[in-house]
Amino acid sequence: RWKRTGNIDPFYYKGEVVRFPEDGTYPCGPCDYVGTSFEDLEAHYRDAHVGDLRARYAALDIDPEHPSGPVFTDGLFENVKAIGWVIEDYNRAQISMNLTDYKVSPPHEVLEAAREEARKRGIVLTGSELVGVIPFEAMRQAGVFYRRRMMASTGIPVPDLLETAVQSMGLRDVAPFDLEDKVLGMPTVDGPLVRRPTFDFVDEVSRDTPAPGGGSVAALAGALGSALASMVANLTVGAGKSDGRYEDLCSIAERAQGVKDALVRAVDEDTRAFDSVLSAMRMPQDTEEERQARDTAMEEGYKKATLVPLATAERCVEAISLCREIGALAPSTMISDVGSGAHLAHAGAKAAVYNVRINLPNISEPTAWLRWRTGWRRLSRAEASGPGIRHAGPVTEDSRASRIRRSAAFFLLRPSLKSRLSVWEISIRSSDRSWVRVSARTRASSLVSVSVITGPPFARRPGAGPTRSYAECAIE
Repeated sequence: RWKRTGNIDPFYYKGEVVRFPEDGTYPCGPCDYVGTSFEDLEAHYRDAHVGDLRARYAALDIDPEHPSGPVFTDGLFENVKAIGWVIEDYNRAQISMNLTDYKVSPPHEVLEAAREEARKRGIVLTGSELVGVIPFEAMRQAGVFYRRRMMASTGIPVPDLLETAVQSMGLRDVAPFDLEDKVLGMPTVDGPLVRRPTFDFVDEVSRDTPAPGGGSVAALAGALGSALASMVANLTVGAGKSDGRYEDLCSIAERAQGVKDALVRAVDEDTRAFDSVLSAMRMPQDTEEERQARDTAMEEGYKKATLVPLATAERCVEAISLCREIGALAPSTMISDVGSGAHLAHAGAKAAVYNVRINLPNISEPTAWLRWRTGWRRLSRAEASGPGIRHAGPVTEDSRASRIRRSAAFFLLRPSLKSRLSVWEISIRSSDRSWVRVSARTRASSLVSVSVITGPPFARRPGAGPTRSYAECAIE
């Protein structure tokens, strides 16, 4: 647009237009600098505004040697073409924009700039409409932007993230907006297994067919474990007590969503991989050529059937790691969900490794054998170590005694407790392998008091009665 000075705020059009003077000087459009020559202004424009002034003049049809007419200032965004007009029938002003590169100028940033300019003038945007389609990544970025603005977790399912973008940008305020029709490249989960209702899937596993089998179930277990890690991270953000760890919690939630989605896809991928083995088994083997072709197909099928559970095991180990991360940040009231997720992911990793091991002997290539063997042995060590959840309590608490009390409470509060007062004695071993004795009293499934005493573990005394119990637990 033309450069103006004077009374330009908030109504820019009221300012005085700046024109190229006849004294041979070159006013800069975006700022107040005045160059003595085109080369001088070109150098300034390159250094101060990181642009190509010659290309800019060419686009505006301005002669660098003999400029005349209005000086143009740069807009707020690149790769954006816009025009505005008033629609009398609706008593509205409309801005029509063509965004040619969302990576340079994201739609949500352009929209927010328009909202800010409208606010300066005392008006509001009443809605927006997308004509045509939009890449998934542009919508995902918008969803993350608005979730962050709300200090809400960004690690939520893709449909929820996109719905945040749609509502925040007002994309349904003017015309219908259907995600499947409007968003290009939206990730989907295809497959006959994951689309089944839970009961149908369990029935399908139980039938007298080799697939779906342990590999698909392992993937589903890992997906549920990662989903629980994401859930706890999202709930911790929503609790509003860990604002200082907002970025960490969002990172955990986002990564957990990615692992979950990959493992959900692996449910069907594992079955498809084993189907290639079954197809090879059905090949004819009457002649030597047919037997060789069958053996080759069998080998390729087993490779696929090995790679998929190997990838499943790797992602399950990632899920275990995510559970460990969120376990150190989550409130004590959510540690049961973290532990459940970790054990599900651990079960998935262990089951996936079993599937890798049983397929490896059917692969004859030494290089492939060693590569995959190394992979599953590394994963075997990881999954054999167990979930390893160590709850450290809320991020604002550093007291070791308070952690001991919370660990004691976790083991003490059992559904079987009734209204009577129960006395519990627990021996806790900390990470430095020293022992701490904890005496506690509970009533109606609520903790009444906890006493922490250092020293050796309680001796298990016979005949202690139903109201007294002993247990051991590990804490950090």
